Amino acid sequence: MAARLRFTASDHAYHVGARRLPSITQILAATNGGGACPFYTEETAARGTRIHQATARFDLGAGWGQDLLMTDVPRVRAYAAFILALHPIYDEIEQPRYSKRYGFAGTPDRVGHWQDGRAFVLDIKTGGPLDDHGLQTAAQVLVIDAKPESRLRYTLHLRDDETYRLIPWKDAQDFPRFLARLATFTQGGHHGVDG
Repeated sequence: MAARLRFTASDHAYHVGARRLPSITQILAATNGGGACPFYTEETAARGTRIHQATARFDLGAGWGQDLLMTDVPRVRAYAAFILALHPIYDEIEQPRYSKRYGFAGTPDRVGHWQDGRAFVLDIKTGGPLDDHGLQTAAQVLVIDAKPESRLRYTLHLRDDETYRLIPWKDAQDFPRFLARLATFTQGGHHGVDG
């Protein structure tokens, strides 16, 4: 029987059997050439966590929850506007996955399809756009073992003015670029361990 994926939220760790797998975020952070994310602070990270949890609860039919701050409300309203405008159909919500083929793991925010049947992965963001977001969505397609051409890829930016921006990622080179970053990560001796 094949080993099953275990995800521990407290340390954001993915394991298959005794082996710890590197995450998409870990791979991209370790191989970004030392560039810092201009949007990242402890405050923005906490906001992102709250909004991700709230949107997941909402999509699962449990309401928004009670842990949102007043400053989060515009981004939640932006998400509601996205849902009302585009009516996505979700097949998976925050489901941890791993790629047997490539040996890494991740949790796509949403896996689903549009009303016309086109399949997609969707990554929800509460900060601004970054070049690595295209690579991140490519990795999310690979982590669900989908063929690169089989799914559309998007980041959904929720803004503090109650609007959203849906960014499509269409560059087919995002897939080999991510795999090159994965190879760099692995050759650097990381192999999913902390550090």
